[in-house]
Amino acid sequence: VQGVITGPMSFHAAFDAQAAKSPHADAVSSIPIGAVGGIAGAIETQSYDAVAARSKVLAVGLAQLMADAQPSPLLGMPLLALGLPRTHRDFLPVLLAASRIRAVFVLLSLDLPDVAREAKRNRWILDCLQPWLILTEDKFESVRIPATGVPFCHVSQLVKGAMDDRRTGKHSDEADHSDIFCLLFPGGTRRMKIACCTHGMLLHEHVAYQKMVSLRGKQPRVLGNASAFWPAATLGQYSLCLAYGGCFCVTDAAD
Repeated sequence: VQGVITGPMSFHAAFDAQAAKSPHADAVSSIPIGAVGGIAGAIETQSYDAVAARSKVLAVGLAQLMADAQPSPLLGMPLLALGLPRTHRDFLPVLLAASRIRAVFVLLSLDLPDVAREAKRNRWILDCLQPWLILTEDKFESVRIPATGVPFCHVSQLVKGAMDDRRTGKHSDEADHSDIFCLLFPGGTRRMKIACCTHGMLLHEHVAYQKMVSLRGKQPRVLGNASAFWPAATLGQYSLCLAYGGCFCVTDAAD
């Protein structure tokens, strides 16, 4: 991977490069949970520039909370659990914010049709990986994330924490492609497996897709319909979208 990557060294650096290239282009379009039938008025779209700016604000608030974070026993460093719906307007900005401050995260699933299976996975994550915090939406009322003693934090609290802090530029040393971006759970077997996904793994796809297929014409729109229960698919769909400067169209899970 090191020999392939010659451009951005991190997920957020790749996004920022695209935002500089096409700041006003649509970056993400989502239909919030509960919007029946995909009513046009319920679809929320954000530009690359808006997502990048929002992520920098969230990064400041998240960095403040991380000052007292305890490391995960298995990982040896603080682990953040993201309990945001993929259709939440801050889902992508939070991923970028975590990247900016080098905060390793794990996704909690909230939309798998098999609720019992989903709750079992979420409990396993919280019990075994012991994240220091669960980041959720402001009106969080979910039975899909069991109470285990791990504290919750709403996204609005990150914004509030950043109000008096103007450090929206560089937050820490730039992440390297070998740094861990998040934890994934490879499927295909009955035995639970944990894989560390580095920035380089995402950026490898970012480069490889462009070499394999050249797209011309209008901005591509990429469907994001994979539940966070399958985080490799969730992030893989987005890496494909970012490779072409496309708009990520997020819906509830279809699996």
